[in-house]
Amino acid sequence: MPLTNVVGELGTGKTMTAVYLMFRNWFFKGQKLYSNIHLFRLPFIYVTSVKQLDEAREGYILLDELWSFCDARMSKSKKNIFTANILARSRKRHLTYVSTSQVADALESRIRKVLDFTFYPVLNREETVMKVMVFRGGYVKQQHYMKTIYYRTAMMKLLYWTDEEVWMDDYDENAQAEIPKIIFQENYNEKHGFCCQCKDCRTVFFETWEEADKYANAYYQKNIENVKRML
Repeated sequence: MPLTNVVGELGTGKTMTAVYLMFRNWFFKGQKLYSNIHLFRLPFIYVTSVKQLDEAREGYILLDELWSFCDARMSKSKKNIFTANILARSRKRHLTYVSTSQVADALESRIRKVLDFTFYPVLNREETVMKVMVFRGGYVKQQHYMKTIYYRTAMMKLLYWTDEEVWMDDYDENAQAEIPKIIFQENYNEKHGFCCQCKDCRTVFFETWEEADKYANAYYQKNIENVKRML
């Protein structure tokens, strides 16, 4: 399965583009979603440790700011575990990874070597349309250019919180990973934070992915006309 990295400086739309890929793969293809950031109006499995990633099977995984927990501070042995046991096995596990980083060089070299695609987003002046250039491999190089895609930003702005800080627990092969939460949260409430079950946040937790997927599909059926106008 493809391994994709979205590169761009702060505020250029790399996280939004990664979220756009998550939305398309669930809304149009029915993919199971994993993410290390909170998503809104999408069902997703919230992963907070490398151990949880290692146990993921079948689906689409968003790793925002991948460089921040797989940079030079991670020991060589743990980098090897992360790259070999997770990224290199993604195809056998039927997983598609989409990560974000400010520059391609911020990623560990072994990760760059196994990347299939690099996306480079450019936001228009009115911030209403995102232009995304797609390149083969781990770098933005003219000779590797494949195509350009476009999407409207209005809908995507509702699906994540731009100021969320990303963190993940380090890899400990002897530790037992907590069971990740399966979530559908309609809104983000700055006063209450994430995963609040008040009437403003409207957060629902599920025992299985199938339950979350069914709930989210019913939500979109109720709001389908609004969604169509924004896509």
